[in-house]
Amino acid sequence: MTTAQAARPGQQTSDGARTASGSLLVTGFAVLMVQVVLFAINEGWLPIAASVETRRWDAALACAGVTVTLMGLAVFETVLSRAGDAVGGRIGLVAYGLAAGAWVVGQALEYTAAGFVAPLGYYFIVASGVSVLAFATAALRTSALPRWAGWVALAWSGSWLIRFAFPLDTFAPPYVHQAALLLFGVLLLRGGRPRPVTTSS
Repeated sequence: MTTAQAARPGQQTSDGARTASGSLLVTGFAVLMVQVVLFAINEGWLPIAASVETRRWDAALACAGVTVTLMGLAVFETVLSRAGDAVGGRIGLVAYGLAAGAWVVGQALEYTAAGFVAPLGYYFIVASGVSVLAFATAALRTSALPRWAGWVALAWSGSWLIRFAFPLDTFAPPYVHQAALLLFGVLLLRGGRPRPVTTSS
């Protein structure tokens, strides 16, 4: 006869953290993509009239998106720590915290009469890229994510950071590194549910 035994409490906690982290990272990415649409409206790139409300929601969602992402990375850092990482996740979390702080200040200035301060946007891009590199390295050193995901994130964010070091034009997509964090989130969700241990008797 085959029976399913409940997962150990430690395993349930780990799976719960993976699910929470993945959900927050995916949600943060979705919020930022909605903000991108509002930004395009406000810049006149879409045939929809901008308004005070679209500008307000633009700034609010930009702040909310990076905040939710930071929360997801905080939980991800605990997952990595339990998997054996000692430094990488913490460096990544601090780096993204600095990135989020710069981005929120930049959005606040843009919404007021002061206007957006361009260097804050570049700080966000560079710091979030460093964060992805640190988390990807930590993932490679543990079994928290498939190794290929760590290599993909390293290659993606590393290549974009090199591109930013040698700018070819004045435009830099601020959320380019979020794609790697979305990958992390999806993989965490796919492996974030407790898996019962089966035994035969």
